Amino acid sequence: MDKEDVWQKFDKHTRYAIRKAEKEGVVVSDATSLDDIREMYELHVARTKDIKGWVPLPYMMFEGLWKSFKPGKDAKFLIARYKGKPIAESIFLCFRDNVHYFNNASLKEYQHLNANSLLIWRAIEWAMEGGHRHEEVMGNV
Repeated sequence: MDKEDVWQKFDKHTRYAIRKAEKEGVVVSDATSLDDIREMYELHVARTKDIKGWVPLPYMMFEGLWKSFKPGKDAKFLIARYKGKPIAESIFLCFRDNVHYFNNASLKEYQHLNANSLLIWRAIEWAMEGGHRHEEVMGNV
């Protein structure tokens, strides 16, 4: 199955959300440093504060994942920005031909921009390019 086949299998609302994020100017990029990982963690902490009873994961887990997995090969650390401001993040971890959707957080006030939909689409594109066939959701915020 190629990228266009996957795109066409999305329902129209999902395709609309991805196109809207792009049209609104949401930009998705790979984390390239521990500074980016810190930004991702700050998004995670901000989002968990919005959810009653949720406790943020420790920063050492984010840093440990970054140091343990080969970004771009064994993992994908993505940040969505709007007008330069980080508004959402996602972490995808790989094992064999599976991609695990490990973590996601987005700022509540920017959720109307559909950054999460764009993050997932970028991860799907990357997974397909790398020959991965399955995606599993482990947890998100």
